[in-house]
Amino acid sequence: MKIAVSTDTSSTINLELAKELGIHVFPLNVIINGEEFLDGISIDQDKLNTEMRAGKVIKTSTPPPMDVINYFTKIFEEGYDRVIHFTISSKLSSMNNLFNNISNDYFEGKVVVIDSYSLATVMLSHVLLAYEEVNKGTEIETIKEMIESRKNNDFLCFVPENLTALKNGGRISPAVATIANFIGVVPVLTFNNGHKDSTFL
Repeated sequence: MKIAVSTDTSSTINLELAKELGIHVFPLNVIINGEEFLDGISIDQDKLNTEMRAGKVIKTSTPPPMDVINYFTKIFEEGYDRVIHFTISSKLSSMNNLFNNISNDYFEGKVVVIDSYSLATVMLSHVLLAYEEVNKGTEIETIKEMIESRKNNDFLCFVPENLTALKNGGRISPAVATIANFIGVVPVLTFNNGHKDSTFL
């Protein structure tokens, strides 16, 4: 059985590496000041960082269902029998729900959707583990059990440059961002059990 490993660009996977390994990547929709881009296709990470530092309003949007259907259809046309797909934490986005619904409605369980309960490098670690196990010949259900058992112990922590991007993206209120930027405090953002928490330093 030929199994495809799939994720989206919220895993921060390098697209050249993904192509080299044969990992499929679904591009997220990124909206900058009302203009829509496809992450990694019509905008790259350097440009996205530049726009963020310029104070642009950056948000993401849920992709149209047909885009997801076409994405998986293309993978199966390449000769794969099943797909294991990773989404950003369901507590941060509706992506997991969307991909699960499409999998159930259109692909009769051939697509196994895993809620990473995280994002960025922690999410990527799950993707790469699945890639390694697929290459060992591990059954897809066993891989899912492995990911489910390890993800509840994940912990991700990072410090943003400032609060402007969080404010523009609707993650914190304008008042909190203004006061915090004025007095020079920065948040430590943590992800644990799929949740985002903030601590100000």
